[in-house]
Amino acid sequence: MWLLLLAATLRTIVAANCSLTQPEDVRLAAALDLATAGCGTVVYTTLAYGPGTRLPHPGTRLAEMAREGSACYIVVAGAASAASLAAHCDVRPWRVVTAGGASGRRASRAVKLRPLLFFRNARYLVFVDWKLRLLRVPSSLVAAMLRDAGFAAFRHPCTAAHTPPTRSPCNHRRPGDPWWRAEAREIARRGVVADADALRVQVQRYSRAGPLVEYVDGALLVWDAMHPVAGALSCAWWTEYNREDSSDRDQLAFARAITAIIPPNPIDDPARSFEASTRRGGVFIVSEGGGRPGACGGLCHQYDSTGTAVAPAGARVLPPSSPAPGPCDSRPHVSK
Repeated sequence: MWLLLLAATLRTIVAANCSLTQPEDVRLAAALDLATAGCGTVVYTTLAYGPGTRLPHPGTRLAEMAREGSACYIVVAGAASAASLAAHCDVRPWRVVTAGGASGRRASRAVKLRPLLFFRNARYLVFVDWKLRLLRVPSSLVAAMLRDAGFAAFRHPCTAAHTPPTRSPCNHRRPGDPWWRAEAREIARRGVVADADALRVQVQRYSRAGPLVEYVDGALLVWDAMHPVAGALSCAWWTEYNREDSSDRDQLAFARAITAIIPPNPIDDPARSFEASTRRGGVFIVSEGGGRPGACGGLCHQYDSTGTAVAPAGARVLPPSSPAPGPCDSRPHVSK
């Protein structure tokens, strides 16, 4: 009973601080209510590519063995992305819900980081990045990752103190280099940030803020909407991400936001923390096996080929020269 009362209290606090105030967000939440009616678990991804982008069929993001009748599979797509997916005709079991609005990374994060406000019918929420393919039925994934937590994600491989120059994905990391500086440097080098000045300011702010130990990969996120920590963490994450002096990189924002839920221990060393999972405060950051290939028993980051949760799905967008989908009689399930 106390857990339900605490959950209700935190939901009230979250509603006051992170409620949907923009008309387009309110309309989208209503459309998602209709699309997910009767669903206890929602698997969702978000797309906000610009006009002219050609997208692969959503079926490439879901293994046959990962289909589950009791779950809903939702693509929240900007107008241009929804139009691209419409060329694929029948995309079931996925349902495309058009978000409208602007394109770009920041637009796609509005739903990703605030799922409790947009998927109000479901208890369990599973975000799967468009670059990944879900390999496991949602109920099994939820049971394995959440257990008794309210939020779960994989620890980012680059949390390790240093990786050899030949090892991907962290070969830009230097010995003794704080991970947030290494991450920002790599983001700037690749040009995958909308505002480089905001990124520099954000890194400077984090350098003054104290230890930032918990660094997750934002490509797979699992939430229990009934758990007290879920709404609090989602609100903290969105608030940090949406600051004027934050960049559009949500993994960096998570590292700061999580300190509101799990106060960092000054003696924590990210290299040590990478060797074991973090489980406290209703948060489960999965690092089973400490990054040793095959040691995770299937509950692995996508860079471990022995994992049974998710795997790389291939190209996020199709080249302009790829064959166009043929004509069809039926249209995909698209909600306006």
